[in-house]
Amino acid sequence: MASILIVEDEGSLRKALGALLRSAGYEVSEVTDGEGAFSILKKNKFDLVLTDLMMKKVSGEEVLKRVKQISPETEVVVITGYGTIQSAVETIKAGAFDYITKPFKTEEILKVIEKALEKRKVLDRVEVKSEGRKYSFEDIVYASRGMENIIQLIKKVAPTDITILIEGESGTGKELLARAIHKNSLCKDGPFVTINCSSLPETLLESELFGYVKGAFTGALTDKKGLFEIADSGTIFLDEIGDTSLALQMRFLRAIQEKEIRKVGGGEFAKVDVRLIAATNKSLVTLVKEGKFREDLYYRINVMPIYIPPLKERKEDIIPLANHFVKVYAQRYQKEVKGMDNEMIKELENYSWPGNIRELEHTIERGVALASSDLDKTSLLFLPEDEKLWLPEVELENNSTLKENEKVQIIKILKKNKWNFTKSAEELGISRTTLWRRMKEYRLREDS
Repeated sequence: MASILIVEDEGSLRKALGALLRSAGYEVSEVTDGEGAFSILKKNKFDLVLTDLMMKKVSGEEVLKRVKQISPETEVVVITGYGTIQSAVETIKAGAFDYITKPFKTEEILKVIEKALEKRKVLDRVEVKSEGRKYSFEDIVYASRGMENIIQLIKKVAPTDITILIEGESGTGKELLARAIHKNSLCKDGPFVTINCSSLPETLLESELFGYVKGAFTGALTDKKGLFEIADSGTIFLDEIGDTSLALQMRFLRAIQEKEIRKVGGGEFAKVDVRLIAATNKSLVTLVKEGKFREDLYYRINVMPIYIPPLKERKEDIIPLANHFVKVYAQRYQKEVKGMDNEMIKELENYSWPGNIRELEHTIERGVALASSDLDKTSLLFLPEDEKLWLPEVELENNSTLKENEKVQIIKILKKNKWNFTKSAEELGISRTTLWRRMKEYRLREDS
């Protein structure tokens, strides 16, 4: 559960924000001014600080400065009025994640907070060699001829240092393939570093990838290693590389061709020896034609292209994957669930799976979490891309509509998790913001 500190001298707003964030599943602490924030920050660690910009005793700028000194990894979101937007922009330059202007909608602030916390999650996803899972090719579940051909190709190229571009829709398993390649490569004893290039703003992404020197910008209090340096002698996996800017692509090109990088604000180049695996869910050829992706970089990363078909084009893989997820989540949730009946299997095979393997996994996880025995057709909760819960055509109580049944399912899971938004959203496979919208739509409260 993410922890948030609210710094706000306006009592009614502070209490309203506290209630909102607690109902959204966050662990919340509240203080009335900057001095209170500094005191609590020395004793406790927070994932995010939400502070007003204009306060009587200590300004939001000073809160930001002190937060970054005490806990540099803590994200800061600033609340401001329309008349002080320029000041809020300056706080971003000084290290704030974002700002939000008064008056704001609950969905708006939840979305900003969710993005800030997602940034923390992304930056924490640096994996150094461990004695854990080996990520062998045997970990990849499939039955189709298409995936067999892909695995055979990867087995041949993994032991080399060839640059690989993995193309495919979101949720098809690109990162799993990248990890398997690394664990079976010449640099398997080095670190595996992964970052989603679409998750961060460009300036932040640049400093995270290449690092920065002390004083490079306001808030750069010490030198910092970038992910390319951290990945030295190992593999770096750049997911969604098609979402990067032309300027950043130029820096990628030098890192690949010359095997050297320069930190933000630095003057000297440093050598790095990394294997690059890139991935995209977009057509880079199309982006090149549109002038949005460098042609020279495209040819440099497209040395060994690998295309993963969407799940709907390899239906033979659906049931083996589903059985695998049943086993995984039955063990995790300690449920006596061993399989699925024929009707459910038929439903799984006939569904188009717009979210690919990720959607299939979430569907099975929800089914296992709610089941008391083996899974059947009524265990299914599909979640298409628009995040609208959809139930298959089954007999509903009192001839209720699908929307009414959706409401019942949401209430059931919320009650099961004692109205904890985070756990309930995870179990439903939707974001906290989407769950909050459903709560508003159905007017759900704890006494529902």
